[in-house]
Amino acid sequence: MSPGTAAAQAGIRDGDRIVKLDGKKNPSWEDINEKEVTGARRPLYVTVERGGKDYDYIVTPALDDTKGVGYAGWDERGQVQLGMVEPGYPAEKAGLKKDDLIVTLNGRPMQSPLRFKDTTRASGGRPIDIEYLRKGQAYRVSVQPALAELDGDKHWMIGVVPQRKLHYTTIQLPFPAALRESLHENRQGALLLVKVIKGMIERRVSAKNLSSPIGIAQMSGEAARQGAPAFLEFMALISLQLAIFNLVPIPIMDGGAILMLLIEMVMQRDLSLNVKEAVFKVGFVFIMMLLAFAIFNDISRYARG
Repeated sequence: MSPGTAAAQAGIRDGDRIVKLDGKKNPSWEDINEKEVTGARRPLYVTVERGGKDYDYIVTPALDDTKGVGYAGWDERGQVQLGMVEPGYPAEKAGLKKDDLIVTLNGRPMQSPLRFKDTTRASGGRPIDIEYLRKGQAYRVSVQPALAELDGDKHWMIGVVPQRKLHYTTIQLPFPAALRESLHENRQGALLLVKVIKGMIERRVSAKNLSSPIGIAQMSGEAARQGAPAFLEFMALISLQLAIFNLVPIPIMDGGAILMLLIEMVMQRDLSLNVKEAVFKVGFVFIMMLLAFAIFNDISRYARG
């Protein structure tokens, strides 16, 4: 739990277990993350279990200016792994490498990527003692944080990207059950896109989270580094969302062509060639402007580091 975030200010503590979220009992972290990213400035009714008792809170995620989505400040507990070690930063100089598993930070067990970042930034430049595992072998190192610029502000950093270690389990299902699971997952992915678009209209999700092919390539690279299951899952989600976006009634998209055919069917005559050309020109300009904006978003993110 990050101090000063919406969840911490509401009274939620480290170690609390979310047992109900907006009326849904025992939500998965997929459910929780979806509510969080699409729920900026909207109260979430949360029930947590602590010491065998249930406590009710109201958490209103803030809009993260850098990512453009809601942010409450909680995260899932699990093994913390280094997803990236920046060249030239203190972590690399101390010998830390990608895929190292973090066991403790300053003697405290580490099970949260957010807590890892908070501890580093709050170090004040004092050395951080890190215990980690590499190929099953335990190591200990002291890393001196450096003051570096991030998102326009100065922060103490050691130059790593901590992330939760992903665990995948392969389950073999008979065809009917596999088909039902596929339909469920595709429905969830489709609804997520709809909720994000709705959030943009309601100004609870920022257009800053739009990514161009540059951002998609970068994210696909990160997914590939996490292994084949993560990469295939990411590619499936991107394919699904592109297919749905293609059905949006925008001229030059399939959805726009379907809309024009429906209009002609209702009118019982073809639209004039001049009208069709004008509509397609407007659609082309809109798509190019959207692509330019998404590319600008990606370049701005990389420029901020």
